[in-house]
Amino acid sequence: MFNALLLHARTIVRKGAVPALMTAIAVLPVFSAPAAAAPKEALFLKYYVRASGFRVATLRFEIDFTKNSYNVTSSMKTKGLLNFIASTQFKASSTGSFKKYRPLPAVFDVVTKHKKRGERSQHVTWNAKRMPKVKRSWEIGDYKTNSLKKTIRPKMADPLSSLLSASFQSRGELCTQKFRVLDGKTVYDLQYRYVKRDDFVGKEDSVYRGEAHKCELTYRPVAGLSVKKWQKLSKKPNKGVSTFTIWMAPVKAQTLNKVVYVPVGATANLDGRQTIAHLVGAALNASPLNKLSSVQQ
Repeated sequence: MFNALLLHARTIVRKGAVPALMTAIAVLPVFSAPAAAAPKEALFLKYYVRASGFRVATLRFEIDFTKNSYNVTSSMKTKGLLNFIASTQFKASSTGSFKKYRPLPAVFDVVTKHKKRGERSQHVTWNAKRMPKVKRSWEIGDYKTNSLKKTIRPKMADPLSSLLSASFQSRGELCTQKFRVLDGKTVYDLQYRYVKRDDFVGKEDSVYRGEAHKCELTYRPVAGLSVKKWQKLSKKPNKGVSTFTIWMAPVKAQTLNKVVYVPVGATANLDGRQTIAHLVGAALNASPLNKLSSVQQ
């Protein structure tokens, strides 16, 4: 979920535009929910992303899940000056099943529309042995292809499924995971680290109020980049590694009879610019996330 938001931010930064916090999120694609007869939870999240004080993107997530399956869609659309410089729309979806609250992806799709580069898509599927297979609408060079072949392994998750995994952890395991993630064109590691409890008490620019937990999320590229890109990253102090601060809030999912943790805010310093994702819309089954919160800002 939220790592998709972070990844979109990385994409914008790599292309030299004003950075935005996204790996994750405009019109959402519509999918029929899996296992329609089963009781379903519907979670909606909307964020405004600001870089250096300016709004640069709108991000959206819609997550439908039952006890056995899930369907996540996310989207991002650039705004303001960034939209003029490098207009970008991003849509992604992930569907899969749960095994003891662990998401097992079946299909992951991404469509990116860029003002100059046009439309590109990635399609990832997993077979019975949990081995991912990737199809792209464009060709990549031999170096990128070989690096991905050496790195892709069974049980790797897509960005949206990996964040669901982080969200479905118990309180004692919150923000302790490390994931190797495949988005269809690159492989990277995401490392969570728990920092402290840091409640939202009303001073924050967010529709959420109440218990929250501050975590760090570190992004480290592994494969799928060009030789030129690796050389460029090697000259940077962080070698391409970025650290984001995120706040996770507990929400009770009645269908699962379980507390899940929802990202209610994020911030990072990207190429010297303070970038913040504000939660401006949030609902679980069309209701606020808790009694202290509101649905829309």
